[in-house]
Amino acid sequence: MRHAELAYFIKERVAIALQREIEAPPPWTMDLILRTYRFCNVYREWDPVSKEVRAWLNCGPHHLEGRAALARYLNEPQSLWALGTAPAWRPEVFLAILKSRRTAGYRIFNPAYIVSTNGVAMDKLEYVIDLVKRVDEQVHLDGNETLAEAAEMFQAVRGVGSFMAGQLIADLKHQPVLQHAPDWWTWCTPGPGSMRGLNRVLDEPVKVKWKPADFMHEIYGLGVQLNPLLGGLPGRLCAQNLQNCLCEFDKYMRVKLGEGKPKQLYAPSVPKFFN
Repeated sequence: MRHAELAYFIKERVAIALQREIEAPPPWTMDLILRTYRFCNVYREWDPVSKEVRAWLNCGPHHLEGRAALARYLNEPQSLWALGTAPAWRPEVFLAILKSRRTAGYRIFNPAYIVSTNGVAMDKLEYVIDLVKRVDEQVHLDGNETLAEAAEMFQAVRGVGSFMAGQLIADLKHQPVLQHAPDWWTWCTPGPGSMRGLNRVLDEPVKVKWKPADFMHEIYGLGVQLNPLLGGLPGRLCAQNLQNCLCEFDKYMRVKLGEGKPKQLYAPSVPKFFN
């Protein structure tokens, strides 16, 4: 079992973020892996892009589901702010603005997420705009849904998979529409990286697959076991943040065990937001 190693990784990554917050000079850790490669924040809501997405969504309460989908499929703050600081729901106008920016050489999509047309032969921007229009037409949250129910509603839209549904829930759970969901702390959906990370913690073969219900059960148990080891954290970890930690822990252990390296190197700068 690697509970202690996971707890170390979580606490060290939080310590780095807090050192950056107070603008302490680097290096913020003596861990050579954490100093060399980029790892997401323990608290997803601390990540700079998540902060920007939340700020953009807060610009207007209407068409929240469609705008949340647009925000995460683009995942690029400059693209979002180019659409307006109080965005009305104008998909055709959005498409024209984004195409114009693409022609001018601006980055439209953040490469952190792989966005494809799912085999459909069409312009990726046009595909994404069509997809978010379907989300806007088909998903209508009224504030009474659980996170699990909301995720199912998103996945019922053609083209939205479980991974992206999970990302949308992670954003919308910080909006009034889902902030009081009864499963706010306990719901998550497995992804390849988090399944590998969980397997590493449990000393299971890395490629073992998990059913969603079994995965959530293990995440809950893991959280209980980690609590005594995570004293001093700024706040409790919800299941989605713990799941995210497992994905990053898998990356960390791949380096430590000589199995591979993350794609992105760490840039030691002091930004406006946690990074």
